[in-house]
Amino acid sequence: MRTAARRSGVDVRTLRRQERETSDLRLSDLHNWQKALDVPIAELVEEPGAHLSKSVMERAQMVRLMKTAAQILEKAESEGMNCMAQVMVNQLVDMMPELEGVSAWHEFGQRRSLDEYGQAAERCLSHESLVQSCRE
Repeated sequence: MRTAARRSGVDVRTLRRQERETSDLRLSDLHNWQKALDVPIAELVEEPGAHLSKSVMERAQMVRLMKTAAQILEKAESEGMNCMAQVMVNQLVDMMPELEGVSAWHEFGQRRSLDEYGQAAERCLSHESLVQSCRE
């Protein structure tokens, strides 16, 4: 979602709202999604079949491979492993330039932007529960 937001120039919250099945998108919204995903616009408006189209599936596989290469690069403990991982990242970007900037796999859930709150901010605690936990 962050990559789609960066490529389309639309914030993540808006993109998440647009992803809902009940969303009524304007043509300009579809164009933004098409630009961000770099797929034919027909793939965005047709009812999905049992499988993803070949081009979408290949792109998804390349993104997963890039995430793995970036993870290896982040975790490399030796100079040789770091060098090999960097070569792999560079080769993947040469094959598919839009992979540049793809981050490694998240270790703990989904990363949030600075304007998004975590689950803790959304939970409501009663005054009684706070008082009780202070007594314990």
